[in-house]
Amino acid sequence: MRKINWMKFSELDKAGIKIVNRSQLRTGAEYVGRGTPLGNQFKIGVDGNRTECIRKYRIWLWGKITKKDPTVCSELKRLYDKAVCSRSGIMLECHCRPKACHAQVIGSCLVWRASLDK
Repeated sequence: MRKINWMKFSELDKAGIKIVNRSQLRTGAEYVGRGTPLGNQFKIGVDGNRTECIRKYRIWLWGKITKKDPTVCSELKRLYDKAVCSRSGIMLECHCRPKACHAQVIGSCLVWRASLDK
């Protein structure tokens, strides 16, 4: 199984995945922050700096995918299906944007999943 590559905001935009700030509440956007199945449980300052917390999240998410965690995998599938069905992509909401964010990991995962269909 190929690993998920980290993608920049601009690369995700080109793939039809837009990461937006939660404070700007957009219709149809999917919140992926804390309290959701894909929320980042690693906290800046407690678990490391922003880069370290995102790295830990990426490792955590990959572990959940490889172990076929039903909650995480069903949420990723739901987002993937929504992105594919909409044909116009998907917006993921988090509080971090425009800073680096775990939502980039989720978006990268959706792009990775799409590459498996090719």
